[in-house]
Amino acid sequence: MKRIIFAAAFSLVAFASGASAQTIERADGLYSACKAGDNLNMCAMYLAGFTGGAYAQSVVDKGSVRYCLPSGTTHKQNLDTVLRYLDSNPQARGQPTAVAIYMALAQAHPCK
Repeated sequence: MKRIIFAAAFSLVAFASGASAQTIERADGLYSACKAGDNLNMCAMYLAGFTGGAYAQSVVDKGSVRYCLPSGTTHKQNLDTVLRYLDSNPQARGQPTAVAIYMALAQAHPCK
């Protein structure tokens, strides 16, 4: 179910940006779509779905979360974190979108 929600949300982002279907699952597609100012709200909502899904997965699996978002962090702030990570790590843009997002948030907000 989580994958369906992610795919649907990101498909909307990709459609709005004109990104091709081949880039939807790669971080470069997210990067291109979200660097366009008119897609920021859609991208932030995609990140909201991702972070919610990752948290739900850790609860269901009784596992630990690899990143801990500070209280009060907004979805747009999370998006800024991911885009900065992709700016600083251009090689990460070739990764699956979910992996790049996870790595960006884990690097910026490790659990203590």
